[in-house]
Amino acid sequence: MENPRTAGVFTLRRRSDPSTIQNKLLVQYLGWYSCPGDGEPIRPGHKGWLQWFDHQNPDMKQPRVALFPDVSSYSPSELYPVPGLTTSANQQTHLFSSRNPTTVQRRVYQHGVDGALIRRWAVDLLVGQEHLKNFADEVLDRVRTATEKEGRVFAIQYNVVNVPADRIAVILEQDWEKIAHEKGVLSSPNYLRENGKPVIALAGFGWRNAGHTPALVRSILGMFRRITPGGAYIMTYVPTHWRTSGGNADPNPEFIDLWLDEFDSICPNISSIHGERMKADVEFIRKRLEGKQRVVDYIPSVYAGESRSTWRTGKEDWNKVKRNGGRFLWDQFHNATKFGVRTMYAISWDDYSDGLTLMPAVTRKTFLPRPYESESMSLDEDDHNLPPDWYMRICGLAAEALHTGTPIPETFPLKGLEGYWFGNTLSGYLQGIDCLFLVEDYNACVTLLFSIFTQEVTLGRRIVTFGGLSAHDDVQHMVDFLNQVLDNGTLPKDHSEKARKWVLSLLSKIAKSAQVFPGCCQLCDVQCDLTSPLNEGGFGYICKGIYRDRAVCVKAVRLYQRQDCTQYLRAQAKEFVLLAHLSHPNVVPFYGVWLPDEKSAKICIVSPWMSNGDLVKFMSVYPDVDRLPLLSDVSTGLDYLHKSSIVHADLKASNVLVSDAGRAMIADFGISHVVLTRLKTTTLVSTGTPYWTAPELATQPGARPTFESDIWSFGCLAFEVLTDKAPFYSFNRPPQLLVAFVQRKVTPLSSSVSSPEDTNHIDIRVRKLMERCFNYLADAHRPKSGEIVQFFADLNIPDNRPLGDSTPIATHRARTDIQIDYQRVYKLLELVEENMHDSKKTVEDEKK
Repeated sequence: MENPRTAGVFTLRRRSDPSTIQNKLLVQYLGWYSCPGDGEPIRPGHKGWLQWFDHQNPDMKQPRVALFPDVSSYSPSELYPVPGLTTSANQQTHLFSSRNPTTVQRRVYQHGVDGALIRRWAVDLLVGQEHLKNFADEVLDRVRTATEKEGRVFAIQYNVVNVPADRIAVILEQDWEKIAHEKGVLSSPNYLRENGKPVIALAGFGWRNAGHTPALVRSILGMFRRITPGGAYIMTYVPTHWRTSGGNADPNPEFIDLWLDEFDSICPNISSIHGERMKADVEFIRKRLEGKQRVVDYIPSVYAGESRSTWRTGKEDWNKVKRNGGRFLWDQFHNATKFGVRTMYAISWDDYSDGLTLMPAVTRKTFLPRPYESESMSLDEDDHNLPPDWYMRICGLAAEALHTGTPIPETFPLKGLEGYWFGNTLSGYLQGIDCLFLVEDYNACVTLLFSIFTQEVTLGRRIVTFGGLSAHDDVQHMVDFLNQVLDNGTLPKDHSEKARKWVLSLLSKIAKSAQVFPGCCQLCDVQCDLTSPLNEGGFGYICKGIYRDRAVCVKAVRLYQRQDCTQYLRAQAKEFVLLAHLSHPNVVPFYGVWLPDEKSAKICIVSPWMSNGDLVKFMSVYPDVDRLPLLSDVSTGLDYLHKSSIVHADLKASNVLVSDAGRAMIADFGISHVVLTRLKTTTLVSTGTPYWTAPELATQPGARPTFESDIWSFGCLAFEVLTDKAPFYSFNRPPQLLVAFVQRKVTPLSSSVSSPEDTNHIDIRVRKLMERCFNYLADAHRPKSGEIVQFFADLNIPDNRPLGDSTPIATHRARTDIQIDYQRVYKLLELVEENMHDSKKTVEDEKK
């Protein structure tokens, strides 16, 4: 069997303890997917597809799932192609099988969850359904083997939905006798127990119109405890409204007594108002059991939110509960630990059918199968740019907190999740959260900060001018505080984007004025020999180094004179702030800054090592590579920068790197700057490289780069990529080009500049786009970056590159040694607010 381990994926370091259900994150495991070629036919005449399509008459154009799986990390032996089903980029789609042992082991070991409650549908155990029962047995065997190999736990969960009430007891007894005794499931050292008793979970009882009685349920509980050696610990999955006998619960009030008198633990159904329900549930159980010698474990169910299509009814609104980039799930984890919960049940590890899966899902709408994209959802549907395993990461972080008994903070750990692959353990990160964020001082600072924000005050200049940041330590504390606010999304929900830009503007201004950048951006454990450069340029040189066991690119910037050093630090401190808050698949991540030693006149910028090099090198090594997908990548990255109010200002093929998956990633922001409407900049660092520079910059002294000038540069880059020649290559010297710009005579496509052999093979549609990019009337006639992105999307370019990428889009820069004096920060903010009020009063007095 192939190794299922994926590089960089966090795994549980210790084995999960099978002797107790406490302090665990358990997941619902359906395991109901099958594909042609994954084993023996389920039964004669079966088409091979189970759950992915209508298994009786599978239509390859109509998958029956609401979220489509991302299988980019799977090995070839785990992938099953779907005939005729391709993405909008003409990529072949693949699915996975719950029968494949490598796939099962992969999902059992990854991301630190403790184990699975394996769903067994009682309806599949009826006479005449032997083929489905055999399939369920096979999946159970796979999970058992995987948990034993990986040190996880498992238990059985029976769901009795759609089974006649008078048949349930017999079916469950026969099946439990078989799997517990004949198959020897209970002999597994990894079967979950509590106080020596094997855990059995039941679902489907006590729901409205289910036709069950409390007496029936009691008889089934007695049966399990009677035939199980040593008895059984029985958990029940109850309706959301189990306390009130309303809503989806059976109206018979006797069920309330049943849940608390007969079961060992209860797990209420998922709820959108989880905080209120959890609090009420815990309080209700406490009062009902007060004075009794009995304990009932409360194990709430948690879920990511809704991502469901309407393929079943075409009418129902399935998506009222938004995932919100993982914050909805995180809020449930936080609320549960706030109320003293020790174990949780996550729904669902692999339910792609109803869009509840926590496993990797397709990240972008363009990756969905055609024409299915209109009927399904992807992880970017709620405007969040997420990696495929995002929700597994959240579960892993929550599981680590449950293992250590650490309260899960309210603050969403955005940067910790983005840099998840860096950590050998998450406990240090959680301890950092516990120390830094679960304190009243931090919350007080945030409240005061956004009190000032709501008054629309431009703090940057005022906070420095009025002496609030008179000492270097004051500056560092304030910068680190503002950086944490951005990192962890502690922003007003009703103005989150506006507030984020405001805080980033403030942080950038302070960083530039005081020459201080966030402490988390300074890396301390980089290993690099700066005496062995691989490439040199005017700014310095590039070396290959190691950071946390990964190859990195180290750009060593030479600092010559003291004046140069001061100017560079002022510019770069702001730049570091901006870079630290960028995260996109087509933008090279910024890991941080490394200072080799205090005496060295060098500052090193650290980013991922790209073995493919830049676009120029990549195209020379792979001359037959399809160029249009690369241009599409660049346009997407540029659009992200522009939407972040960042002008690149030096866009060319040598400033675009290529990832391991062959995707273009924009790099080198050394001369980028932010167009901030509320903060005026006074200097321009550079106007880029002459042959890629827009005419309005080249002909107007002091002109600053703009979004429009970036579009001209994109057109030049497109020429470079499509012809393998630099734009304006026929001009020997920049002054010649400058004269032509003044006369408005030339573009890279002009016949006087380029030969027909260079341009004749360019697709006419692409050529027209390039001509628009080269319009001398920049403001009115050049396309916006978003238009270029849509242009390439509309081309439906075949793209055979893997969807996944080993290059992370962001990194966790948190350092546990960074200490912030929140009380000092609060006093500084108070001073700012006081000065603000004094200024307002002065203005009002002058008007009188």
